[in-house]
Formats: sequence, C-alpha cells, structure tokens
Amino acid sequence: MRRVGAMAQTAAKTGMKAALAALWLCATAPLAEVPAPALTLPIPHDEADIAIGVKVTDGLRSMARVPTEPLREARRAMQAGQDIAADDLRALADLGDGLAAQRLVNQLQLSMGSDSDVAHYAGIAVATGRIAMLPAMVDALGRLDPATEPPERIAGHVAALYPQAWAGNPLALEALVRLNGEGRLFGALSDKTRQRLEGMAEDRGDGRLFLTMALNEMSPGGDAARAEGYVLKAADGANPMVRLAAETLIANRGIAAPVADRNDRRGRVAQIAPRPTVGAVPGEHRSPEPVGADGRRVEDAAAFEELDLAAAVAGFDEVRGRVGQR
Repeated sequence: MRRVGAMAQTAAKTGMKAALAALWLCATAPLAEVPAPALTLPIPHDEADIAIGVKVTDGLRSMARVPTEPLREARRAMQAGQDIAADDLRALADLGDGLAAQRLVNQLQLSMGSDSDVAHYAGIAVATGRIAMLPAMVDALGRLDPATEPPERIAGHVAALYPQAWAGNPLALEALVRLNGEGRLFGALSDKTRQRLEGMAEDRGDGRLFLTMALNEMSPGGDAARAEGYVLKAADGANPMVRLAAETLIANRGIAAPVADRNDRRGRVAQIAPRPTVGAVPGEHRSPEPVGADGRRVEDAAAFEELDLAAAVAGFDEVRGRVGQR
C-alpha cells in the first residue's frame, strides 16, 4: 500500500512539473509570440468545478415532435440503450435530443468529424444538461475559423456556453476569455462581459482565470497595462501552480509588484528581478527570485510543500534551453 501511495505521489509530481514547464515556456516567450487565443492552461481543474453546469433547455421531450414512425422507433431503441444509425442520431439531435447529440459527438470524434459539427452537437448536449460534453465542445470551438463558421452556429455556441460560464464552470469561463476578441469566434469582448469575468475571477480566488485573462491580453492587439494588472492578481491566487506561473511572468516582464508575505508577516513591495534572456550570457540559466527592498530573497514557505520546486525550475531551464537552441 505504501509503495502504491509513493508511486501515485511521484506521478502527481511528474505531472505538475510537466504542466509547470509548459507554463514556463508561455511565460518566457516574447510578447508577440504568446499564443493566448489557443492556450489552455496545463493545470488540472478540480473535478467538482468542471462538473458545474446548468440546463439551458429541456430539448426534445415528446415523441409528438418526431416526424416519422421509423425515427420514433429509432429513438425508442436509443433510449433502450441500443445502437442506432448515425443519420438517425443526427436527425434526432437536430430536433434537440441531448442524448442523441451526445452519442453523435462520440461517433464524430471517432470518425474525425468536422470541428464545427462536434462543437454544434456537443453544445446541444451541454445545453440539455449533459455537462460531460463540455470539454469536447470547448476543444472543438478552439479550432474553428471565425471566417467560415456559420453565424447561426456561432449563435448556438454562445447560447450553450455562456450559461455554463456564468454558472461558474472554469472550462467555460476560460473558453469565453479565449474566444472573445477582435477577429475571434465570438467577436470583441464587451465591457459588461469583461467586468463580469473579472468579478468571477475575484470570487474564485485561485488566480487561474486572471492568468488566462493576462495571457489573452498579451496576445497581439491586447492591452499591456491590463495584462500586468491581471498577472499581479494571479500572483496572489490560492493555486500554487498559478502563482508560480504568474511570478515567472512578473520576473520576465520586469513588473514592479507588491509581494505579499504568505507566512503571516507584513507584506512589502518588491521588484521581481528580471530573468536574463536565453543566450545573453552563454550557459547561464537562473530561476527568477523575488527580491525585497533589503536585497534579500522573499520566501514563500507555503508554496509547493509536496513539490520539489528546485527540480521543477531546473526542468524549465532544460526545456527552455532546448527551445532557445532551435
């Protein structure tokens, strides 16, 4: 039993280090190269959070709305757990049947169906309360071309996704951030939506949504000042992996930030020492360190109690070094 526990702990640490390494690359990339619209943070969500959802519509509730007897027979068979033809699944899903939509998405994913179809039918499933289909919907939405996606389908994506976000589902919230903007699928982000996202980020308190919003503003055309504000808020979040990513961004952008002492001592204002550019000093790779007014390192004893942070940072350096040599 102890061996199994140790193996699980090792696997968890390895996964965390891999996620942190990916975040490190995002944090140290030149401003114009940060792929914010397509970026999903490599930090696992809490399972209870991603199960949050709201039913938007009851969908197809009556056989009276099914137009033909063969299709009604197919629906009865589906409800009894039997497999039915893909064309019947599509016809029922088009009538609003969430179960048919869910099964159709599973088939589309296996047969390499179009992202537009996956997003559309996953959205129908999500809107009828099948929140387990949200990851498939979000993944497909991230690959859609705003120039070719039909307007009526975009309206359907919005109608299915927004309620999940406002209910507090983090996958939906982060998708809204990435999909809103000039030239993006949902168009420019309104002030009202931005304010609501900021309020929900404050309420969540883990810093993750603020970090997503910061990276989004770091993409071309974003607001640099707003990005810095979001990064500082992310650095105060409760999630230690988010904090590390945010502090790395602070270091590499040279942002002056108030650093809170997390050991219940008084806070103090510190300047995060910028990390030297790879290649500026051959062979030199230092991890960023928050430095206070007295020149001493600001400790954060609460972060990463179960993670070998030094090893994680060394892993970042190794990956970043390889990228710099390309």
